[in-house]
Amino acid sequence: MKKSVQIYVQVDEVELKDIESIQEKLEELFAEYEYKRIQLTIQDTSLVKPPTR
Repeated sequence: MKKSVQIYVQVDEVELKDIESIQEKLEELFAEYEYKRIQLTIQDTSLVKPPTR
């Protein structure tokens, strides 16, 4: 049986120079699924804002 999967990952405090490296490694990881619809989004803003007091 085949299923769809969504994976969300947030990594805080990543050096800007490392973002491209992370993206390349993820693309390599998913290369075997080249004929599947894969959406890979890298954003440099936090998905969750820290609480304010």
